[in-house]
Amino acid sequence: MVDSYPFRFIKYEPGGSDSGYLRKALYSFKSTKSNKVYIVEVEFYERNFYGIKFFFKGHRLSEMKYNLLTGDNEPRKIIFTCISIMGVIFESDAHSSFGFIGSNNMGEGSDKTKRYRVYSVIINTYFGENTFEHHYNDEKSTYVLIRKSEIEIHPDLPDKISLFISSRIPLIFS
Repeated sequence: MVDSYPFRFIKYEPGGSDSGYLRKALYSFKSTKSNKVYIVEVEFYERNFYGIKFFFKGHRLSEMKYNLLTGDNEPRKIIFTCISIMGVIFESDAHSSFGFIGSNNMGEGSDKTKRYRVYSVIINTYFGENTFEHHYNDEKSTYVLIRKSEIEIHPDLPDKISLFISSRIPLIFS
């Protein structure tokens, strides 16, 4: 497994009707390097799609909380902690697929952001192509891992999820 921080489940929150997610799970962990607490949000969508987001708790009141950096230079272990949370979901939901957006830093465009480049390398390293199909959009800095078994059942799943995550068009299945 990956070298991650211990994390704890905080609570579930109801979904946002305007953003399309069904509910949100909140997790937290504390960096032993910086002593900062981070929050991981896992948004649950239809067809077992999970959007993963995280931020430094000290930025929680900022509208730009996903864009701000702490300057602590420890992204790897923080990202590995998010991967560990994904692993818990993966083990408990045999239909799960995942996605993220590599938010842009202040003053950075949305094309191939620094975060997206780092996340992509790590995701490619730890998630092979046996279980998941990898879909990404460099222009929007989005990355999606879709279970191959779910694509067999729902061939339109990659297109719908990729369109949703890159443009926030509601994730609607017929």
